Amino acid sequence: MYNVAYITDENYVLPTKVSLASLMEAVQGEEVLVTIVTDEVSPSSRQSLLGMQTANVRIRLVEGDTSLKGTKIEHPYVTKAALNKFYLGAFVPDADKLLFLDGDTLLFQGFLSIFDTDISNAYAAVVPDMAVMRELNRHRELGLDFYFNSGVMLLNLAKIRADSLPKSFINDITNRSCALFMEQDTLNVVFGRQVVQISLAFNCIDTYILHYSEREILEFFGARKENLSSPFVRHLAGTAKPWKEPGPYKLLDWLSKVENEDFLKLAKLYFDALAKKVDDRAEKHVGTLARPYMFGLDMLKISTDGVKLDGFFAAEKWGRWSRSKASIQVAGEDFLRLSGDLRLHLKVRSFHISRTLSLSFNGSPLGTFSISKDQPLLIDILVDHDKVRGSNIIEFVADGDSPSQNELGTAFDPRHLTMGFSFIRITEALKPHLAGLDSRLTSFNSRLANLDSRFASLVQDTGDQGAMIVEMRKSLDEAHAGLRNALGEIAAIHNSLWFKLGRALTFVPRKLRAFFAKL
Repeated sequence: MYNVAYITDENYVLPTKVSLASLMEAVQGEEVLVTIVTDEVSPSSRQSLLGMQTANVRIRLVEGDTSLKGTKIEHPYVTKAALNKFYLGAFVPDADKLLFLDGDTLLFQGFLSIFDTDISNAYAAVVPDMAVMRELNRHRELGLDFYFNSGVMLLNLAKIRADSLPKSFINDITNRSCALFMEQDTLNVVFGRQVVQISLAFNCIDTYILHYSEREILEFFGARKENLSSPFVRHLAGTAKPWKEPGPYKLLDWLSKVENEDFLKLAKLYFDALAKKVDDRAEKHVGTLARPYMFGLDMLKISTDGVKLDGFFAAEKWGRWSRSKASIQVAGEDFLRLSGDLRLHLKVRSFHISRTLSLSFNGSPLGTFSISKDQPLLIDILVDHDKVRGSNIIEFVADGDSPSQNELGTAFDPRHLTMGFSFIRITEALKPHLAGLDSRLTSFNSRLANLDSRFASLVQDTGDQGAMIVEMRKSLDEAHAGLRNALGEIAAIHNSLWFKLGRALTFVPRKLRAFFAKL
């Protein structure tokens, strides 16, 4: 039997259930005992965790150490429940080898092979934390050879108990002046060199792929490409979490494991978050109807159908490119159905030096723009509809190459970033359409003014029939008011509601769309 453990408080119950669901799919009939250390978890949540038990995956709940509540340590996003990692040897007394998993993990077939690792002379088998080592040099600050992430650890509980490490854990975390990563720092310090480094595949952190190129990641870990593309354990580490708002990398993998009753809560949360974003944008860009062609750092990290990116730096293709030229190719039936001119709206910045940026759409120049170093430029261009084709290419060409990293004094960063954008948005320019409606309404008003005088004359000439004509006039006034209201509603729909629903339904993951389509 394999022993696995999680730690959760009430806020982490949902992600822990998702991780459990992925574990149950991945173990393929193997017998697993899952111990969940709880910290002030409600009775209903405890029942929902126990209710996931299957014939081969047993679940038991253990109450965490309440004495840790008095520990005088605060952290912006790590809760004190995480300190229960120090006492896993006591919480799981019937195991000498234990796989600990953070609740923000997804497990895939083959993850149990981590138990084949020989840790007889080590406290744990762990995976280095690339971001903490490269960007913060945390291992150097702590006097270590390397620094590992504590979200996935194969623990030698027998050795941890024998060496009375819980006391060392508490002494370290309470006496050290700076616990930057809280219990993770302590585990690194106390375990020291008595750990075994294992493959990236057992703790592949999603945020790596958003910040580093594939080459950089594979070189750092000495890994193979499949360790990154098809890991045994995906770890959604960091502050962005899918149970708080949509956005993390490969969100659909996580959503597919959510139970129906939890999914309803997420649906409301996601729509509220998306509606707020759309409302904020609608206020800034009144009169534009958003289409499915919007990409950038402010959007979900999910590929949009019909979009190809070329020339962008692989790890940061949504926001930056490293060569002088890059392009976005957009195709699709929705795009071809656009009836008006296009509006290309983007915010661009230049890294390292001031530059000149040239834009073109399907080979037609759109303009040349001077961009000062680190001073983002907002570009708003109308593109004639006759330039739209089946496959549409927006090309960016920047003058010159970036200075070398040594010249910039940033030798630790091998990326030669040229340009970048905060967002790129392609919308249909609706203001001309609304202007046309306004002119038609003005013409209609003029015709009604002429009718007013003719009706007044008719009322005088017809005597007894005047009452009938007055009624006709009243009906016409009501029709006129109705037309005004209808046109007003059209403008309102274009400016807010349709904008909101169109954007939300375009980017909300398929499961959300399918659910709401049934209502």
